Amino acid sequence: MWQRIAHRHGVALTELDVELGFRCWLCNHLEVPLILCEGAKKAACLLSLGYAAVALPGVWNGYRKDALGNPVANPHP
Repeated sequence: MWQRIAHRHGVALTELDVELGFRCWLCNHLEVPLILCEGAKKAACLLSLGYAAVALPGVWNGYRKDALGNPVANPHP
């Protein structure tokens, strides 16, 4: 999957990158977009197509909250 993501975005994948890991590689290559989506199935689909994706386990888990769990801002559609 990692090679497919690198290839899709035209970014080289070196042995040093492999030693440091995917997260470090992704942080060092800001030209590779990271897609946040709801659910593991959607993230798995994006990964199989060569996109870097992170799954949130529910629509409200990306909602901003304060230390006590109270909403900080109005939700956006």
